[in-house]
Amino acid sequence: MKKVLFSAIIAMALMSCGTSERSMYFDNSDNRTFNNPNAEFDTISYALGMNIGVGLRFQPTGIEVEKDVLMSAISEELGKEYVDYELLDENKEAMTRYSNEVLRPFSMAKFRAMQFDGTVPDSVVLPEIYNEEFTKARVSELFGRDIAGYICKLAYPINIHWFDKAIDDAMTLENQSQIDSVMAFKGDFIRSIMFKYHKEIYPRYIVETSRAWLNRVSEQEGVNRMIVEESGDTLYYRVDVAGNGVKPRSVRDTVALSYDLYSRSGQLVESLSQRVETIREALAEAKADTLPKNPAKHEARIKQLEKQLADAENLRIPLSQTLIKGMQYALQNVSEGGEITVWMPSTLAFGERGNKSVAPNDAIVMHIALKSVAYGPTDEEMKAQKAEKNKLPQLNVVKPVKNPSPKKAAAQMDKEKLVIKK
Repeated sequence: MKKVLFSAIIAMALMSCGTSERSMYFDNSDNRTFNNPNAEFDTISYALGMNIGVGLRFQPTGIEVEKDVLMSAISEELGKEYVDYELLDENKEAMTRYSNEVLRPFSMAKFRAMQFDGTVPDSVVLPEIYNEEFTKARVSELFGRDIAGYICKLAYPINIHWFDKAIDDAMTLENQSQIDSVMAFKGDFIRSIMFKYHKEIYPRYIVETSRAWLNRVSEQEGVNRMIVEESGDTLYYRVDVAGNGVKPRSVRDTVALSYDLYSRSGQLVESLSQRVETIREALAEAKADTLPKNPAKHEARIKQLEKQLADAENLRIPLSQTLIKGMQYALQNVSEGGEITVWMPSTLAFGERGNKSVAPNDAIVMHIALKSVAYGPTDEEMKAQKAEKNKLPQLNVVKPVKNPSPKKAAAQMDKEKLVIKK
């Protein structure tokens, strides 16, 4: 039987957005889960539970979870009216620490000691996989909340009853060869269900919900509409600080700015201001170390951080080179020294591919502080430059004559000799 590969627990390194004083109108997504033991068999619910349950049952690290604790944590998170991203982010940080401090040393030691048949000799003492902080119950809870975050992130419409049933079934498996006979579905069918959801159902759901969210945002006080002529896309913006009146004129202008980029749900995807603060903290810590083990390496590290800080604090970029296309249009509505909040559809953001924290086809929100504008050439100046260029005399380019290869030259000489003899 083919070996079935299950990717049950997906690590999503999402950053906490914190509490913003500005009203960003984030979309506090409803949990799409329910618990109805009387409902008919639900395919997607069982498929997801089977995928996660089998992954937990046959963890390559050998972790064993307490199923009751795991399901209690999952049910608690999925039972909330709205997704608790702050708690899920804290859970993610704890999961990362557990992985770095406990799981990784255990896995590395196990790998080094493993024999050709996949077993570890009884004489080898491996590091503990649990400790006082990360007990078996605590790890089970962390896994449960991480799974709940995965379900919420991908907006699975599941019945907890059938999801739980699949995990129960998976926990009875003695080995992977029993999967097709014990579980309600075969592994290949599960993969097809999950593939269809991720490629067809989920993207459509995101398109519908992001469109509805932008419509709600457009109705808020102070929010303005901007239609992009080139594509017909619509973005929404609110000028939070007016600035001095000097606005970008075209995509040929270069701007200095700072920004925070969020997903629709409020997850901080990228932040230049946060990056600056992180570099400052690292630089201060490096400078505080007055007795480094390697002075030369330490000094190089300080210089590197100083350069990174200068680059981040003085970021200047031509508008035409912004990865988020919506920024090119939104910044036309704010002046130097001003600040603007922008809500934009996926067509002006990350598009059909999305990124690690933004779903495919999903809308985003940005807060941008425009520090300065350096004007590029106007349309008239561009035309004048082009006209001036056309006035320049066209030089006749003489193609260089290539010397023939020795073999060709010899053949040509022999040919000429024959002509002379004739």
